[in-house]
Amino acid sequence: MQNFQINERVNVECHTNSTKSGFSHIAKLFINGKQVKKVSCQYLNRTWERYQYESVLKKLANKATKILSGSDFEDLVKAINR
Repeated sequence: MQNFQINERVNVECHTNSTKSGFSHIAKLFINGKQVKKVSCQYLNRTWERYQYESVLKKLANKATKILSGSDFEDLVKAINR
């Protein structure tokens, strides 16, 4: 499991699960300690990411546009594109 502290209010928790035919990455978005969104990406073999969890974090950012306010969303995008 890996935690990404985006700012004082926003945190993202990522982990990997085994599946029947491969594995999945799961990302959970927390605002003030409360989970508000969960997304996952399934893989059969391996990922082609610059860093672990990149794809699932980008998917989470796309789904979080209506949940996060301007500065929180900008901080999330900056953290993902590090």
